[in-house]
Amino acid sequence: MSPIRRPRGNPAVELAQTLIARGAVPPTEPEDALHIAIAVIAQVDYIASWNFAHIVGARAKLKLQLRMHEMGIAPIPIATPDELLEEI
Repeated sequence: MSPIRRPRGNPAVELAQTLIARGAVPPTEPEDALHIAIAVIAQVDYIASWNFAHIVGARAKLKLQLRMHEMGIAPIPIATPDELLEEI
């Protein structure tokens, strides 16, 4: 899979690239990094995903939240849609 190619100066793309560079998301998963970056930029309350391998799984979630904390970004709660529905 090829890297994300977007116009320069796009904050979501730049953040996605940083998440990959810092090891928060594998370099083979630029779409996952962009998903997370857009959520951060949009200041959403939660990220909902079924992607256990790179977003919602326990190890992935911990790695993402640690890297985001290191970057000075307040970690966004990450959950599956089912987990979010339980909260409603």
